[in-house]
Amino acid sequence: MPNKRLLVIEDDYDVAEMLLMYFTSHQYEVYHADSGGQGIEMARTKYPPLIMLDVMMPDMDGYETCRRIRQMTLTK
Repeated sequence: MPNKRLLVIEDDYDVAEMLLMYFTSHQYEVYHADSGGQGIEMARTKYPPLIMLDVMMPDMDGYETCRRIRQMTLTK
């Protein structure tokens, strides 16, 4: 089976926990970041093929987080 990896960038603990439990039960390797800055760093180090990104976060909204991830050579 191929290695399925996913990064969840979500600041709401309950929503993040639900997503982690769901995808882990479907044999995904799930990483979690609770802020845009932390999500950018994890995208840089873990290279997930799929990122689930919350739009409304306190430090940096999801649109800006997405822009920054897509601007980096390693993660675009």
